Amino acid sequence: GAASVSLSSTVPLLLMELGDVPCFELPLREGDAVLFYTDGVTERNGPEDAMFEIDRLAGALNVAASLSPSDAIAHIVAGVERFAAGREADDDQTLLLLKISDL
Repeated sequence: GAASVSLSSTVPLLLMELGDVPCFELPLREGDAVLFYTDGVTERNGPEDAMFEIDRLAGALNVAASLSPSDAIAHIVAGVERFAAGREADDDQTLLLLKISDL
């Protein structure tokens, strides 16, 4: 199943000088996937101002785990749009899925 990894953050790119950028290593194996996303995805508002949040994103990724990266992204985007129920996004939404296929 999907697991989130807490990362130290830094200022947004191009806002000001970056200074020290936190780094870490995470071993990946064949079949693993890493989903990078902006907060516009997890903070997307649905009915009654509820947010999509990380648990829903992880659930959508789990369901899409066996799909190709492009189909998995399409599945996640469709889930976010269903959740939003027609409400417009008020922030950028970016998803990047990296699947480890052959080491």
